[in-house]
Amino acid sequence: MKRIAVLDTAIDPRGLHCQSFSFYNFTNQKVNSYTLNGQISHGTMIARILDLYIAKYELINGQILIGPNQEGEKPIGSIEHLVEALEWCKNKDVDIVCISAGSTTLSDTKLLYRITSELTKEILVIAAMDNNGYITIPSSYPFVLGVRADYNQILSPGMVARIEKDTCGANVYANSALEIVLKNHYSPMNSIAVPIVAARICQKMEQGKTIQQIIRDFPVYPKMNSKMEEISKGKIRIPLILVSGYRYSQVVRVCQNLMDHFWDKYSIQTSCLCKVDLEDIRFRTIKESNDSTVEIVFMQQHYKTELILVVIYEQEIEKEELKNDYDIVMKINEQKAMIKFDGICIERCLENVADVIYKVLS
Repeated sequence: MKRIAVLDTAIDPRGLHCQSFSFYNFTNQKVNSYTLNGQISHGTMIARILDLYIAKYELINGQILIGPNQEGEKPIGSIEHLVEALEWCKNKDVDIVCISAGSTTLSDTKLLYRITSELTKEILVIAAMDNNGYITIPSSYPFVLGVRADYNQILSPGMVARIEKDTCGANVYANSALEIVLKNHYSPMNSIAVPIVAARICQKMEQGKTIQQIIRDFPVYPKMNSKMEEISKGKIRIPLILVSGYRYSQVVRVCQNLMDHFWDKYSIQTSCLCKVDLEDIRFRTIKESNDSTVEIVFMQQHYKTELILVVIYEQEIEKEELKNDYDIVMKINEQKAMIKFDGICIERCLENVADVIYKVLS
């Protein structure tokens, strides 16, 4: 018998076929009504979808979302509540964790990455992607099973398929246009697809199959037309900073510190394009043959970012400067940075760079 944790709003367990039900409220706020104008709570919807496909299971409900309090509102939560709930799941001996809401604020990875990577060594974490097409945590992490709804209605309702390469890191798609969903006035969005995937996997786990086998056995979701041609025609609208230096690894570390500083002090969300693979989700790796302009426009569309850093090798700087209209060009040298903007060139210690850039861009 599998134990499934649903991190969502509070669940109304009445009528469910689970063998046991337990609840914990992480929000420190009063539990909202299970229904509002005839619409059942989001967590209850997730549980009822699970209940369509499996019966012998234990259900654990961690409330990390509150609301809605009136029609048209969406449930809201905090990254701190999600982190606390994931820590809680470590001690609950669960097999599957279902997460309906993630964060597109990628700097939240400082809080979320460690616990999620630890948890997924023993537990399957299934999480919804953002409905607006942004990179999302934890669902875009490579060790989390990211889920999208089949908005194209290629699959039959309740069917699941794996995706070979998703732009934002989803692993599977599911058609969530179920009768129960539409009847209760819900849109068949990404979060509603999560319990379908969880239930289908749970069925196969009971047959003794591994997660890898189960996912491999899913049919392949048909490839959609590539968006790269469309992306290549897009325009760059946000500030760009070109960064280089003698030691590439040092330059990347400086960029990480800059990104932290921008967020912690100024609440500016930053992402970075570079040529090395990093565990930091704020970074996108560019291949040598790829066009940096296309990659930058892609990041502008799929990373919720206000500023993009582009890290290049020192010998490439003249060529790259001509390619895009960079707002700032910066060269890292030991503990100092040479910063060029609007025909001005100034040198500053690395710890002061973020403040200088903030003033320039303001």
